[in-house]
Amino acid sequence: MRLCVFLAQSSHLSRREAGEYIKKGRIKVNGGIIKNPAYQVKEFDKVEFEGKTLSRSNPLYIIFYKPVGVVSVFKDRFAEKNLGDFIPKRWGKVYPVGRLDKNSCGLMLLTNDGELCFRISHPKFQIEKEYEVKINTLLSDKNIRRMKEGIEDGGDILRVKYVRVLKKSLNGSLISLLLTEGKKREIRRIFKKLGIKVLSLKRVRISNIKLGRLKPGEYRFLKREQIRI
Repeated sequence: MRLCVFLAQSSHLSRREAGEYIKKGRIKVNGGIIKNPAYQVKEFDKVEFEGKTLSRSNPLYIIFYKPVGVVSVFKDRFAEKNLGDFIPKRWGKVYPVGRLDKNSCGLMLLTNDGELCFRISHPKFQIEKEYEVKINTLLSDKNIRRMKEGIEDGGDILRVKYVRVLKKSLNGSLISLLLTEGKKREIRRIFKKLGIKVLSLKRVRISNIKLGRLKPGEYRFLKREQIRI
């Protein structure tokens, strides 16, 4: 586990604050000052912050069905609802792995396992994330090809790994999409470039973790061995 993640999980600090404290030389590991936030904390390392020895948190893995209108952070004084309104404080300090924008819903993984968070979030691991998207029109073969080949937007190349039309009618279509990179608001940006309106967006799977029968606002726990990442 990286030192900045370890510190954030074991103290009152946010991950950003933890990185700043480390760079300022405020953290000791095995009696010596470490200024590298990416330092890998080993099992028997003694980490000290302000004279106090920090201990590892027990790993937690929570699947949460984020409803539309909820902001994907635990504290936001400008948001009507955030994750803190649904996940009890008694479960300790957990973090969302990636985010869903306010107008999207579906599967979120919350954990204090920094290494798992890193593996899911970093594009080099190509972790699959599946979405169901309602759009206001039919999806042409030409647009499907463009989505797979890649669409340039703001210096990013946005592409999907897989596209399948689940339902279609005169009022629009329900599309299944598979992403492996997860750039910010990637799906909405893709459809905007195609001139197509997104009516709803729901994430239903991350790797082998599925939303299942959860309803909006509900959550359940997983064991690490249930997560194939």
